[in-house]
Amino acid sequence: MVDDIVAVSAVVITALLVYLLATAVWRQRLEQFRKSSAQTQRSTLRGQVAERMASLFPQFIWNPSDAHFLGQPIDYIIFHGLTENRDGTSSKPVEIVFVEAKSGNQTLTPAERLVRDAVERKRVRYELMPLKVEKNRE
Repeated sequence: MVDDIVAVSAVVITALLVYLLATAVWRQRLEQFRKSSAQTQRSTLRGQVAERMASLFPQFIWNPSDAHFLGQPIDYIIFHGLTENRDGTSSKPVEIVFVEAKSGNQTLTPAERLVRDAVERKRVRYELMPLKVEKNRE
């Protein structure tokens, strides 16, 4: 009987120690995950802000008035020379430029690669979409 109590006590104590150790390891990993996640979120947010404000950076060589922010799947579409043509200060042809701003990791996402490839292979076109709007009947 005493041997059974000692054996059960040993199993219970061992199980409790394993539980405490596993919980401590889990808590440590959770804390590391939280720190890593927070760092990743900060980096992502910093990159998104930089991309949104790229037209204010000295590397942005285009007229900000010609730039239109899209964000996804490409950051900017630039109608290079449009403002000067509209103002009558230039008669150079307008160039359409797709710009992907990168602040950290320089690799493109799969969607960004698809857009880049479409532009490079000249799979770009212009379409006019007429809209039929019915007049109000009063």
